[in-house]
Amino acid sequence: MPRRPATQADIARATGLNQTTVSRVLREGGPVSDETRRKVLAAAKRLGYRPSALGRAMRSGRSGLIGMIESTVSSKSAPLRGTMDGVHAALEEAGLTLTAFRIPDEKLTSDAHVPRMLSELLIDGLLIHYMTLFPENMEEMIDGLPVPSVWMNVKRARGAVYPDDRAAAVEATEYLLSLGHRRIAYADFGNNLEAPARMLHYSAHDRLAGYKAAMRRAGARAAVVAPAVRGDNAACMRLVGEALSGAKRPTAFVVYGPREALLIQHVAACAGLSMPRDLSLILFEDTARGMLGIPWTTMMIPSEEMGRRSVRMLAGRIERARRSPASVALPFGFIEGASCAPPSEGGA
Repeated sequence: MPRRPATQADIARATGLNQTTVSRVLREGGPVSDETRRKVLAAAKRLGYRPSALGRAMRSGRSGLIGMIESTVSSKSAPLRGTMDGVHAALEEAGLTLTAFRIPDEKLTSDAHVPRMLSELLIDGLLIHYMTLFPENMEEMIDGLPVPSVWMNVKRARGAVYPDDRAAAVEATEYLLSLGHRRIAYADFGNNLEAPARMLHYSAHDRLAGYKAAMRRAGARAAVVAPAVRGDNAACMRLVGEALSGAKRPTAFVVYGPREALLIQHVAACAGLSMPRDLSLILFEDTARGMLGIPWTTMMIPSEEMGRRSVRMLAGRIERARRSPASVALPFGFIEGASCAPPSEGGA
């Protein structure tokens, strides 16, 4: 037969102490002498005592367990590099444990599924890692749950932590303008920029809006390079080739991400244009890299900090029973690579 788990009563008998004193040591609930503490801890180790998480949760009203909701559709919950590193680091600091749930859309908004999951697992709070194409009424359902929640990488007025993509796009464009560029184009090959906001991650519209705002303030004309069909590489290459072949071609690009940067650098090289002498490029990414030996100048997405701040916001709500706080928009970092330079003569 399996051995019965040791109890506090077993430790009391082994040490000759009363159970109240043993409980004080194991729960850190009152003053005891150093000698008594050592005796109790040594006996607990020898007997293989393990504290009951359920009992502790019943006494304190908290389990120390955080849930994270993700979609079964990977593109709706794809993590940025570093996000989960930040989440786990902050969980360790707060003494919390994470359990993740991948939930189909149809169950995510059912009246019974999520509330039952919370009550059965004694979860103290929820991280919502679900970034786009939300099921109908999902936000209302999450906000109405009896436990606090924080949204990661979602732009909301309250209860969210997300990168400030619009401000980063303004900064990227103004950096190119400060180098003397005026013919600056914007490229996004993966998002249908004509689609309603709910159909895309907020960064698609915010990066474009930030670029346009900076160009407008500078009195420069905005130019957007985007295919009619999302993901059509042949169309993307054709559009870039046409843009770079004119007499008034762009001397610089602000691009949504590495896919656009790779393609533009490839087409430019085929056209005999050298980066950054003939063409400058800045992109948004959560790691610094480059192509053809040229490290890209990068607006660095604060993915790790987003994970940390999300857990800290949630822990604060749990500890102080706070109502949903104002959301936090995190600034991007800036990595100066070798893909940007002042425009060549006649390109300003």
